[in-house]
Amino acid sequence: MTTAPPPPMPRGKAENKFWDYHLEHPDVFETFRHLANNWRASRGPDARLSIAMLFEQARWHHLVYLGEGDPKLSNDHKPFYARLLMERCPELERIFILRPLQVECSFGPRNDDLMNYNTGL
Repeated sequence: MTTAPPPPMPRGKAENKFWDYHLEHPDVFETFRHLANNWRASRGPDARLSIAMLFEQARWHHLVYLGEGDPKLSNDHKPFYARLLMERCPELERIFILRPLQVECSFGPRNDDLMNYNTGL
């Protein structure tokens, strides 16, 4: 899978750091995608998952299966990976419940739309 460039500006400082990390480590996104798809395959197409659980599983996956240490995943990137996974992987639509961000994200659902988005309306 090719790593698409980030959406156009403006973006907040946290989102800029996320895009810098994501473009430097595209394998992390692929690990998240793989783990989330496995979750859905074992639990059903409407199964929900916590992005925090996915982060911990990815850390374990990198250590055990890839023989690499902690990929230095910043917890600050959780909301951005959740939005990116659901935006770029249609099979993972609505897998995460999203919370509003202090600075509006340049991709994924807008803060004002999250109540309807999370409930599926």
